[in-house]
Amino acid sequence: MERLKSAFDTSDRIVILGIGSVLRGDDAAGIMLADVLEKSLNGRAKDRIKIIKGATAPENLTGEVKSFQPDLIVFVDAADMCRNPGEYLVFSPEETDNISFSTHTLPIRIMADYLKVYIQCEVLMVGIQPKQLEFDTPATEEVAKGVNELVKILTSWV
Repeated sequence: MERLKSAFDTSDRIVILGIGSVLRGDDAAGIMLADVLEKSLNGRAKDRIKIIKGATAPENLTGEVKSFQPDLIVFVDAADMCRNPGEYLVFSPEETDNISFSTHTLPIRIMADYLKVYIQCEVLMVGIQPKQLEFDTPATEEVAKGVNELVKILTSWV
C-alpha cells in the first residue's frame, strides 16, 4: 500500500478505474469499489479524482481517461493472486504476468501500457482476491469487506 500512498501523495489528478462484471459474484469488486468511493468523495476530492466504471470492457473508456489527463491511473479489479478472499494487493502492470484477471475483452496490461505511453502517467493496479465468480451470484462478504477497507484507506488519503 505504500506504493499506492506515495503515488497518491505526488499526483494532482487521479483516475480510479473499476473493472469487472456485476453478474459474476466477486468479479464485481472493482465496480463495487468505484460505487462506494464515488459516494464517499466530496468537494475538492471530486475535482482531483475521477471515478470510472469500466465494467468488462474498460478499453472503451480510454477517451474519457485521456481527456481527464491524470498523473496516476489506478485499475481496480478482482484478480486471482493466490491469497485469502477479500485481500488486496498493489502492483505495477509489469508485475501482472502470474496474476489472473477474469472477464476482460482486452488484457489489462495492454491497456495500461497504452495509457502510460499516451498520457505519460503512472499506472498502478489493485487486485482484490475473489472467493467465487459464479454467474448470477452476489459478491461475497469477504470481498465486500476488502472493498470497504480499501475505500476507507483511499478516502483518508484525499
